[in-house]
Amino acid sequence: MTRVLIPNSTQIPDVILDQWMCELSGAELKVVLYIARRTFGFGKESDNVSLSQIAKGITKRDGIVLDRGTGLSVSSVARALKSLEDQNILIRKININDKNENDENTYSLNLNWSVGVLPKSEYPPPKSDEGYSQNRRGGYSQNRGGGTPKIGEGVLPKSETQETVQETVQETAAAATAAKSAAAVFFDSYKQLKEMGLDDAAAKELSANYPEERIKRQCLWFKLRVADRNPLGALRSSIVEDWGDPQKGMLNAKTGEVAQRATDDHRKIIEACALCDDKGNRFVKSDKFPRGAVKRCTHDSITESKFTICDDGVTPSRGS
Repeated sequence: MTRVLIPNSTQIPDVILDQWMCELSGAELKVVLYIARRTFGFGKESDNVSLSQIAKGITKRDGIVLDRGTGLSVSSVARALKSLEDQNILIRKININDKNENDENTYSLNLNWSVGVLPKSEYPPPKSDEGYSQNRRGGYSQNRGGGTPKIGEGVLPKSETQETVQETVQETAAAATAAKSAAAVFFDSYKQLKEMGLDDAAAKELSANYPEERIKRQCLWFKLRVADRNPLGALRSSIVEDWGDPQKGMLNAKTGEVAQRATDDHRKIIEACALCDDKGNRFVKSDKFPRGAVKRCTHDSITESKFTICDDGVTPSRGS
């Protein structure tokens, strides 16, 4: 029977589900599945991944979210990675950039690990034997300091573990600083919305979901907008929908009022002038237009006396 291929899916090796899953903790299994996604899911044997990416996922510079990570904290990810390395399930390669600084590590899964896996009751060496110790699941595993590793290629020197711990401390401190900054931003936005009159629930919701800059901008513009039957509802909508600057609308309205006022004043002048028709025109002739032409009236009798009126001095009637 032909297997149906599932679109947008990642192949997970059977050994992970058949043998590893029952042995690993929840955090370890999450990390294994994430590494499997970043490698097998993209047709690769290994991939460069940082602790923060495993924890929180990867977001591109244009804002597109590629994945949401494992959902673990950075420190939990670091502990899971170290445990997986100790068990030789995960192989880590440390990368150094041009500035001689630690770069993203390269991770791959050691699928041959299943060869050395035995049921817990069948681990042959007692815990007192050199090179073995009892793990938290009741079984036995080889120590890094003694014995022959199951797959020697995946075992890393102690110095590399220390670098992982140092990297973890640095990323944890950065995450704590970012969290503290985000909390301060949240509190400032929340406080401002409360001062505007929003209730506690609405202020918390808006502060958590919308940028501080937008909230400040809309609170400032709120004072310039025409009062609404539900002003706080209008404030909420302006933040959610990111309304435009009301001053631009006011400027357009003011310009329109000035133009209309000028039109009305001009209409009154035309109506008061006895020289022109109701459109402000006169039918006159001159040396340049001996047969006559229509000109705009200046409504000034001295100026208009320089022109000869056609039709025996009769000005075109209004409305003609």
